[in-house]
Amino acid sequence: MFNLRPIKHTLNNNSSCYSLTSLLHSSYQLSTTNTITSTILTIKPPIKALQFFNSNSNKINPLHSLEPHSAIIHVLTRAKLYTSARCLIKCLIQDLQRSCTSSRVSSKVYKALSGLKWENSCPKVYSTFIIALSEMGLVEEGLWVCDKLRALPELQACNAILNGLVKAGKFDEMWEVYKGMLFRGFSPSVVTYGVLVSSWCSQEMEKLGILSDGFTYNILIKGFCGVGRMEEAIGLLQKMNNATSVTYNSIIGAYCKEGKMDKAIEVCSKMVENGINPNVITFSTLIDGFCKASNIQAAMGLFSEMIIKGIVPDVVTYTALIDGHCKDGNIKEAFRLHNEMLAANITANVYTNSCLIDGLCKNGRTSEAIKFFLEKTGACENGDVLCSPNHVMYAALIQGLCEDFQLFKASKFFLDMRRYGLFPDLLMYNVMLRGQYQAEHRLDVMMLHADIVKMGLTPNEEMNHILASV
Repeated sequence: MFNLRPIKHTLNNNSSCYSLTSLLHSSYQLSTTNTITSTILTIKPPIKALQFFNSNSNKINPLHSLEPHSAIIHVLTRAKLYTSARCLIKCLIQDLQRSCTSSRVSSKVYKALSGLKWENSCPKVYSTFIIALSEMGLVEEGLWVCDKLRALPELQACNAILNGLVKAGKFDEMWEVYKGMLFRGFSPSVVTYGVLVSSWCSQEMEKLGILSDGFTYNILIKGFCGVGRMEEAIGLLQKMNNATSVTYNSIIGAYCKEGKMDKAIEVCSKMVENGINPNVITFSTLIDGFCKASNIQAAMGLFSEMIIKGIVPDVVTYTALIDGHCKDGNIKEAFRLHNEMLAANITANVYTNSCLIDGLCKNGRTSEAIKFFLEKTGACENGDVLCSPNHVMYAALIQGLCEDFQLFKASKFFLDMRRYGLFPDLLMYNVMLRGQYQAEHRLDVMMLHADIVKMGLTPNEEMNHILASV
């Protein structure tokens, strides 16, 4: 067994009693699941298998069986469609996290991936799983999967684990894991050393004859920025002779996230002084930062500047401005920008639409929000969904309708979201519970409470107060 370090991971075995009805229902679901899984493993090419999986997703309940998910993940990984496989794994993990702890989720998914009976199963699926966990910040779970393997995972997975520990600021643990990997035959690459953000990194590189290039410096700077160590990031920038827009954008983005817009502009000015022109990412980052800082005037000024300079704004730029105007209560300007974006043949994404729906709801225009939601999530002539809704869309609609005392419509959207494989989180339950309680719908409050328990969620203080009053 491959062990980086001991990790406790226990599972609870709970017995369950089933009625005849539930047994029959389970039998039907098992038959459907087996059929879907078999089709996924036999259909060609892999992209067709993915389309088949997506078209049948409403028949698949990951809480009952993970076999179809395991099958499509193996198929995609074997076809080297790693990005699609990781995205699917992340969506699956997010769904399961609503009813299980992260450690339990990793155990369930690992068991499903290792338990698939298919002659063409792909060993690389475990590295794909580890990378997905690390990118989601679930590094401990990624390490647990490593421990379950009999050999080191692939280089990319090892780097993902180290990078995840860096982003979490666990530098001591990172070095402990890194040394454990070296002991077991791990061969570091330049990318690996780029992840090792520590005071010993340069010494280790020099000792092993691996020189620090611009690519490595960029990763180191991004690592420092990711954990808020801006002085070290600036120190590395000053040592560089070949800094690029990527380097400066990392630092500008970090300052924007911290709300330090003066510092961000200062770095941008230094960038121009050094002969590097800001690009669409630079402007979009600064615009988003000013919008989040409630300085819409500065954001629009930058937007005008990039247009004058011939830099074409993208969906990220427009979404940042639309969100800023919505939060500022200027829905008219938000929709003007939305129309301008569409006229420029820039397709709005789910985040753009979420901002507009949230803005309409917060301004009490719930009817318009519902209409916009239905327009954007309705089916096209070919049957494809224009825009798959997300939690933000539903949360905005449900909260807006509850505050407007339209509880029937709120309940409809609350139930409807599951059709898209989305499950309510604690915040949504809290909003619904408060609305039903204020309307004195005691039975609905009790039903919501039962659903909360069924989903394995723990009521917060406000919810407990409401439930104690019923």
